Amino acid sequence: MSGGKRSLAGIALLGTAMAMFAQPPAPTYIPQTKFSSGQDIQPVYEGWVRNADGTFTMVFGYLNRNWVEEPAIPAGPDNKLEPGDPDRGQPTYFLPRRQRRTSNGVIRQSKAALVSFIASSA
Repeated sequence: MSGGKRSLAGIALLGTAMAMFAQPPAPTYIPQTKFSSGQDIQPVYEGWVRNADGTFTMVFGYLNRNWVEEPAIPAGPDNKLEPGDPDRGQPTYFLPRRQRRTSNGVIRQSKAALVSFIASSA
């Protein structure tokens, strides 16, 4: 084989090898996967406001990780703000994806805690 043919063969072999390794690997996890249903709902703390009477209003939203399912979770042990009454005006019907400023709760002290809890059956 002459030098010119050998270098062409080498370039062709190198090109083939590069093409084989340039292919992306098969995905095992795709973070952009969209689920129609079966995913959870996450409460999201969005901030607070100091009220004129010295209390604080804590503001919450939620993230429904489903793209289609709109679960209904009545106020009670599976949908509550603590401490206090189980029904404090929080949403009971959850639209898909991120919903902002959907509920709030008033606390009396700056060191008090207000916890939003949502349990969705997946």
